[in-house]
Amino acid sequence: MSATATATRLFGLGRAIYGTGLIVAPGVFARVWIGREAERPSVQLTLRALGVRDAAVGLGTLLAADDPQRQRPWLAAAAISDLVDMAA
Repeated sequence: MSATATATRLFGLGRAIYGTGLIVAPGVFARVWIGREAERPSVQLTLRALGVRDAAVGLGTLLAADDPQRQRPWLAAAAISDLVDMAA
């Protein structure tokens, strides 16, 4: 297994875990990030939506880790979604 595949796999796994955490327990996983606002139901809805996206991108990245041609679009999706988050 190449170092690139290992790094891609770890990145995908981390993103999938964090995304799943945002879906299951948004208040816990986002508290460090946005503070007590993470406990508000309306904020939790948004966090869960973000979690679905991150879990999907993470899982896709994880599953494509061994194929450089398949991993590029997933890594691009992760980078673009992060850039959009930062701009918003």
